[in-house]
Amino acid sequence: MLTIDLENKEEWEQQPVELRQRIAASDWLALLEQARHTSFNTIEVPLEGVPVPAGIKMATDRYIAAMKHLQLCQWDDAIAECRQVLEDLSNSIGATETIPPWAQYTDQHKTTWSFSQRCGAIRAMIRHATHEAHHGGRAFTAIEARYVVELTGVALKYYGQRLGH
Repeated sequence: MLTIDLENKEEWEQQPVELRQRIAASDWLALLEQARHTSFNTIEVPLEGVPVPAGIKMATDRYIAAMKHLQLCQWDDAIAECRQVLEDLSNSIGATETIPPWAQYTDQHKTTWSFSQRCGAIRAMIRHATHEAHHGGRAFTAIEARYVVELTGVALKYYGQRLGH
């Protein structure tokens, strides 16, 4: 709908005009690409008011704290909380999902990994990314903090669903 304001003798008058123009999907996608349109994926993580498996209650509480730090622009604290989320998850998951030693992260070794070992490797990589913040290292940027918090949220959702079944 297009609304046009017309000035008559005494006041403005609005006249709606309906315009229809078909745009091919390829043209629309090209337009979005030229405009540097960004798409986002959204994940759902159980938080307040939603029952969570007992094994990840502490991890969920830590994740809520990480998101609050993110909202307050406390990037290092958000990443440090994510480290604690992973520590709490490790206590819940235990030996059911072992993390391969760093020496096995070569292509030769990775081809033989099971799905469980690959998930353990993902957790190890997130844990590795949170190391400096956990130990009071360098200052992190907003984009780094957001990345770590979102990636931690995906892991938390996966393990929450797995432990909930």
